[in-house]
Amino acid sequence: MPEPLLHISDLHTRYGATPVLRGASLSLASGEALALTGPSGSGKSTLALAILRLLPPGGAITHGAIRFGGANLLGLPPGQMNRVRGTGIGMIFQQPRPSLTPVRTVGSQLIEVLRVHRGLDRPAAQREAAAWFERVGLSGLLDRYPGELSGGQAQRAALAVALAPGPDLLIADEPTSSLDTDTEARILDLIADLQRETATAVLLITHDA
Repeated sequence: MPEPLLHISDLHTRYGATPVLRGASLSLASGEALALTGPSGSGKSTLALAILRLLPPGGAITHGAIRFGGANLLGLPPGQMNRVRGTGIGMIFQQPRPSLTPVRTVGSQLIEVLRVHRGLDRPAAQREAAAWFERVGLSGLLDRYPGELSGGQAQRAALAVALAPGPDLLIADEPTSSLDTDTEARILDLIADLQRETATAVLLITHDA
């Protein structure tokens, strides 16, 4: 039986002296979609950040294992972990704008991601960026700054930035929590469509049942 793409076993975390996760475990196969639900404060976002080893100051993983693509993420040196972020695992957050640099156009940010993670030259990256913005419904908006986009548009831009490098796994941490109901439905449909189109595994974190 093939090894899961992502396997978390008996994960414990804490912030300072306060335990957050106590024995979290899950497995996710390549191309699979999994929804992780629970009330606010139950540690869902902590789990997502722990996978990427991005816990904020004061947060720590105290026990357990996280394996991705056969590698022990908790044992990787920083340089290798940086390569996992983006090319191996992409992530979109509850609030899209903080993940986008406010003083650069969204197009320039996507072009840089394509050049760094996929090794494209500038003309090829520009063409690929335009194609991705068309896929997520943002045609003609490459020259916009994050502050010029609506909440739904900013989340679509963040989704393009996360998926364009071709990661094996997308972590979507409550990606619609700040959006109205209609926009929420469109974003979730878009994630589902792109998941089927790209065969990317998706870990969707939500407080909705």
